[in-house]
Amino acid sequence: MNYSSGSLDVFDVKLVQLLFEKLHTSLGSNLIGCLMVCFAILTVSIGSVRLALLGIVTVIATVASLLGGLELAGYTLGEQELIGATLAIGLSFDYALHTCCSYRDSRGPSREDRARDAVATIGPTLFAAVVTTSGSVVFAYATDVLMLHRIAIMMISAVCLALGYSLLLLIPLCAIVGPVMHEQDDATTAFGHITGTLSELYSSAAQTSTLDSDAEQDPSTA
Repeated sequence: MNYSSGSLDVFDVKLVQLLFEKLHTSLGSNLIGCLMVCFAILTVSIGSVRLALLGIVTVIATVASLLGGLELAGYTLGEQELIGATLAIGLSFDYALHTCCSYRDSRGPSREDRARDAVATIGPTLFAAVVTTSGSVVFAYATDVLMLHRIAIMMISAVCLALGYSLLLLIPLCAIVGPVMHEQDDATTAFGHITGTLSELYSSAAQTSTLDSDAEQDPSTA
């Protein structure tokens, strides 16, 4: 950047303002893109489209509550809030993923049993994660730097909301409509067939390529 008499050049200031305006106007599309990527990762990691949808509902609830709370508190969606929203998606996704994995790994015969096992397994871990994450940013909350102060507020709020929604929203949803051990989503089955077919095609193509390479190296087979 260019400096003139101890202040930023007017051109540089306008560029920064234009950048923030672009970030603000593209916030919605960026959030949608992040949620789509999170849904894909959840589906592949968990192996259940139904559980992935429940996890995404939890992520959306966390981010919407955080941004809505900031609006009600009088905060404007500036660069600090944009960074905080990105962190909130990552943190809430992490909590939802671990909760869904705990539900999936349970061997309970019913939805209620699996939900109960998930709470007993992952609940203390999520609570400890909230304590450690909040403790790591509490010093940033006490700083005089406005950006660090607001990001600390958003991170602490995000982990607390993620914990609450994971245990009070995601777990009840799993107990009501979550998959049980003998069930398998039709979409998940189709996804498994597609990946299996692609794997077979890849193996066949690799084997054919190997045979062609061997034939080229051995002219006596021609």
